Amino acid sequence: MKKKNLLLSFAIIILVLSFTYCGGHKKKISPVIRKYNTATVFLNNGKLDIAEKYLKEVIKKDPKYYLAYNNLGIIEIYKRNFNKAEKYLTKVIALNPKFIESYNYLGIVYREKGMNEKAKEMFLKVAEDPNYPTRENGYYNLALIYLSESKIDEALRFANKAVKTNSFFALGYNLRGKIFLKMKRFDDARRDFVKAIKLMPENPYFNFDLAMFLYKYEKNHDRAIKFFEKTMIFSKDRNLKKICRKYIKEIDKLSNDKRTVKK
Repeated sequence: MKKKNLLLSFAIIILVLSFTYCGGHKKKISPVIRKYNTATVFLNNGKLDIAEKYLKEVIKKDPKYYLAYNNLGIIEIYKRNFNKAEKYLTKVIALNPKFIESYNYLGIVYREKGMNEKAKEMFLKVAEDPNYPTRENGYYNLALIYLSESKIDEALRFANKAVKTNSFFALGYNLRGKIFLKMKRFDDARRDFVKAIKLMPENPYFNFDLAMFLYKYEKNHDRAIKFFEKTMIFSKDRNLKKICRKYIKEIDKLSNDKRTVKK
């Protein structure tokens, strides 16, 4: 799996800067927090090597600054150095077992290492923590693993929990659409693919999934072309655009063949 696909496959929580203000009054920021905040800005902008440099300076100054270890773990996930990522993330949990975000990342690491049962344990901790603000990510990631194992009923159970936890969770609806497709529940699949696009109309992958559904299962070629074209508009992935053009050509050929037969 390529680096960019890893982030599409799992629900990854967006990083947040440390708070530097309180009650409208500026607080004095320690050098450690300043370095951490700088590192996080670089990380959010994809400048991994610079972020890593600052984070290592943070833990040199404060070896118990668990947020820095967490972000180092994230960097190693991006780089696909999963053993290093595991080392950093387990350090976070040793320092602060209540920092739930690290369980989500550690679950991703275990999944990529083929350790599905350990990954499930981590994602379940995320999903079942009543104070965690995005518990749907845990349920989503569990559904994704069970789907990869062809355990369709379990996959559906957790996908249902994901969208029940957050009724605006577009990723959850799109994944549940794929699960319904596996179950040959085509009306339900269409409904969820459409729901995902309504929530995130410019997501190229959601548009592509609906286009493929319309093309392969409903034979609704005119609508399929519409969503293939939208995919190409919204996507920066050249390979995905190439695939869309291929299907549009196939549909055009089918239409031409039908006209020839009628003559």
